[in-house]
Amino acid sequence: MSEAPAPIDRPVEIQVGDAVASPAEPTADAAAIARTVAAVDQALGGGDFAAADAALAELAALLPARSLTLLRRQAWRAHLGGDAGEAIRLYREIATRMPDDRTTTINLALLEAGEGDVEGASRRLEELRANVGE
Repeated sequence: MSEAPAPIDRPVEIQVGDAVASPAEPTADAAAIARTVAAVDQALGGGDFAAADAALAELAALLPARSLTLLRRQAWRAHLGGDAGEAIRLYREIATRMPDDRTTTINLALLEAGEGDVEGASRRLEELRANVGE
């Protein structure tokens, strides 16, 4: 298997609103989430996977397992770490929930093409183009 292509963009958005699994549950401390997200992003941006893994574990304790903020960073970690299969799985989960997310769709298409599914990757990008008008 070849090395996974680098993601096109590091995720920087913080979606505290998705930190709650249901409206009836209290929101985790937004400041703690923001600090932990920044720690994950900084570690991954610097290629420090050990620090990223520790910060991801902390983030997982603060957010629901299906939080988009958590899933994006887990996908980015898998992608940068060369685990194409896990990155594809995570990006697909995000894309199912947010089909017009450009970064996710492009990173997913890059990985799918790298795994040999060039036709599927092309189709995915054409769908994105049709949906977002670019």
